[in-house]
Amino acid sequence: MKRSLAIAMAFMLLALSPSVGAAEEEPPPVQCKMDSRITGPCFRAHGMLLNTANRGTALIVSGWSREFNIVGETYPEILGRIFEDFQARVYGVYEICPFHSDQAVNGFRHYGCIESVDDILVDPAHPERICDFVKCL
Repeated sequence: MKRSLAIAMAFMLLALSPSVGAAEEEPPPVQCKMDSRITGPCFRAHGMLLNTANRGTALIVSGWSREFNIVGETYPEILGRIFEDFQARVYGVYEICPFHSDQAVNGFRHYGCIESVDDILVDPAHPERICDFVKCL
């Protein structure tokens, strides 16, 4: 009886413990262009990306009265590294894929995701955090 109980406990511990030497695989990142919520063609535009207190991450597109709220975390890895400085403003040429729009108080609020960004220039609040790997003002 004691022996069978010890064997059962040993099997349970083996089943619950991670495999020795097995590498934990992370799922591949979701690409913006593959998102099922996209409602129109992706396009490229110059803009400024920033974090806001009440709307999350917003992309203000230059030359338009259009602002995109960036949904989820489907953006290039470099932007995640830059936003370790939460107050940074990131200028660049963005490839934006639009989601739906909502009627807001002063017009429409647009949603989307960022597939890529080129020509990055950062206005950092804390240069010591990010200016060693990206061009800063």
